[in-house]
This record gives sequence, structure tokens and C-alpha cells, in this order.
Amino acid sequence: MELTRERIDAILKELKTAFQAGHKLDAIKIIREPLGFYLRQAKDYIEIHWNDLEFIRKDLEERAGLTPEVKMRVFETPLFRLEIKRTDVTQEQLHNFFSNIALEL
Repeated sequence: MELTRERIDAILKELKTAFQAGHKLDAIKIIREPLGFYLRQAKDYIEIHWNDLEFIRKDLEERAGLTPEVKMRVFETPLFRLEIKRTDVTQEQLHNFFSNIALEL
């Protein structure tokens, strides 16, 4: 079944009820189908993200392609093209990225 904003809202409402009641098995059942997980994957997911509805919302929206568009920054030379897809990339992350590339060359 396709993930829409309405479906995500319904899933989160069911999960909130399961979390509040402490029903881990219900939460596993709720999350399995929308994420296409096997039982073990759903169990691990719920254990890791127990009671973190904001993370689960963002994850479901991302998997459904419903996240807001982020402007991509593009730097281009005749030899290279760099696309930075997130706005929160730090100089240190860029430095580490390029250091790793230099080591690979």
C-alpha cells in the first residue's frame, strides 16, 4: 500500500497508542507492512526507535518521497561536479570527504 501523508498520520496515531500502552508487539505489527520489513527487522526498528514518533515520521516521509525539497548546491569545473544535497554539511565533513577521496586516488 502506498505511503501518503494521510496514511503516515494514521500509522503514527496507531503507534502512539501502542507506545502509550506499552504494546511492543502491536507497534511491530503496525510498522511491518508500511516499511516492508520482515518480523525481525520490524522488531529491531521498534526497539531502536521506541517512543520516537518524530524520527519515525521523518523516516516514513523520506521513504515515501514526501520530504520537502532542499535546494542542492552544485559546484562544477571542467573535470568535476560536486552536488551538496543537504544544507547542514559542515566544512569538517567536506574536508573528511575530500581527504578520503584523495586517499583513494
